[in-house]
Amino acid sequence: MSQELIFDRNLLIKRRSSKVGSIHKSDFLIKRSLETIIESLNAMTNKFPNILNLGCRKSYGTDYLKNRAGTRSVIETDISFEFLRDSSHLNRIICDEESLPFASNQFDLIVSVLNFHNINDLPGTLIQLQRMLKPKGVLVASMFGELNLDNIAQMLIKAELSASGGISPRIFPSVQIKQMGSLLQRAGFSMPVVDKDTVNVQYSNPMKLLHDLQNMGESNILINRNKKYPGKRIWSNFVNEGKIIAKFELLNIMASKD
Repeated sequence: MSQELIFDRNLLIKRRSSKVGSIHKSDFLIKRSLETIIESLNAMTNKFPNILNLGCRKSYGTDYLKNRAGTRSVIETDISFEFLRDSSHLNRIICDEESLPFASNQFDLIVSVLNFHNINDLPGTLIQLQRMLKPKGVLVASMFGELNLDNIAQMLIKAELSASGGISPRIFPSVQIKQMGSLLQRAGFSMPVVDKDTVNVQYSNPMKLLHDLQNMGESNILINRNKKYPGKRIWSNFVNEGKIIAKFELLNIMASKD
């Protein structure tokens, strides 16, 4: 039986590619998540000669990884050609996290910043990553969590019901911390650690939040999304709420291969 798809990965490529020139305007969550990953790696004495920077967008984290003691090579990947096109780093591969072209036992470290939350077959991707790691290799990653923008989702439901009398899918489904730990174990990882970081951002109106999500390439790619523009009325209902707080939930992930 084929798996039911949730996310339109071709639309993800299109959305990311269109924001190559503006992602820097709204990359605060990418940078915060990357800082957490770097802190975790700085606390380790392990040397990682061969590293994969998976879904790096515009080379986020690559300079740090290349300059880390013991590094011999860093391979960058992204689903979007436009993100990798202008990279000054030599080892660049365009690929989708759902179908990775790498051999078994190839990497000592795999890093991925905010990519796992829109993968259709996350267990399958985790199995691929575990296979690609060498024994004693480490995965350090992050993703948006189950409660990401949950308060905005409730406000959006209220506004859409008021404006049109119905609701449509607009917020990504995601996994809980315990679920993520279980998925890592099922994929063959040992000693999985998953914690969360909550980031509250105040916006004067919802359009500023939407612009940030668009610049990050994180707008709606649900296959069952309502493709019709919701109209100004829904946004006017949102604005009536005054200033809003967007609650972002980031899951920080670390696991190793025996």
